[in-house]
Amino acid sequence: MSKLIEINNVSFAVKNKKIIDNLSLTIQETGVSLIIGPNGAGKTTLLKLMAKIVNPTSGNIIYNNFSQNLPVGFVFQKSILLKRTVRENLLHALKSAQIKGTNESFNEAIDNKLKENNVYHLSEIPAQKLSIGQQQIVSIVRALIINPWILFLDEPTSSLDSSYTEIVEKIIKEESRNIKIILVSQNLNQTGISNKKAIYLNNGKLQ
Repeated sequence: MSKLIEINNVSFAVKNKKIIDNLSLTIQETGVSLIIGPNGAGKTTLLKLMAKIVNPTSGNIIYNNFSQNLPVGFVFQKSILLKRTVRENLLHALKSAQIKGTNESFNEAIDNKLKENNVYHLSEIPAQKLSIGQQQIVSIVRALIINPWILFLDEPTSSLDSSYTEIVEKIIKEESRNIKIILVSQNLNQTGISNKKAIYLNNGKLQ
């Protein structure tokens, strides 16, 4: 199995406090990779390092077998949606990612993605009026609409009830057939969502 991301002796510090401590790790290119650990373990920071949201203090991260021009998707623990309709949120994502197309083709892509995930009925509703569960599903759909080469998910089910957790986990499993997904969680019950051995992190180090 090919290596997608190679993390070599990476550290990340804030005011001399190490959040990630000389960590080396390989991420394979298919399926779901699950990163588990307690609060303060450095999970979100590691996710941001891999997504190039922040840069390591030392060490390096190597990305293999993909075009640097392809977009990535990132979904934060708490949904961050624009004060617009669901459709307008997805349209903004497409245009921000500089995806080529017309308004007609964009709307068709949005319709298809919303239908695939059973949320087409939410398309014209202002995002701020959605429930927490609906907002998180829309956040994931918005990340997927740009056809990312990899999707980073930061504890996407931590604020959800069991019914929405089940829906999100189903989306993750289905989408992982087509793209790489890296998922951060504190929930040990989610180890079954991955087809790989879970990565355990604590105090910025692998356990």
